[in-house]
Amino acid sequence: MSAKVYQVIPEALTFCSTPAPLPENLVLVAEFDGDLETAFRFTNSIEQHWADATDARLTVHCRTRSTSVGDVMELDGKFYIVATVGFKELEGYSLPASV
Repeated sequence: MSAKVYQVIPEALTFCSTPAPLPENLVLVAEFDGDLETAFRFTNSIEQHWADATDARLTVHCRTRSTSVGDVMELDGKFYIVATVGFKELEGYSLPASV
């Protein structure tokens, strides 16, 4: 399974899990071969910038900030918003192929 990590662009960032961000305000920053929790952990900077990680399961699309509340992840065709604790499924949410 591969999780895609989309981050909200800076000018639209609210650090809130509701409402879901508009698709045009998201950018694909990484893909991770694993579940949501592990993808979140790998794209959250603690001791070093996450994009500097050398784990083969992580594909970095662009170097940016840590994944935070309000960002979106995709797993198995379903979308989830990063919540204060865990993730909430975004039912009926979709992204254009260009994101």
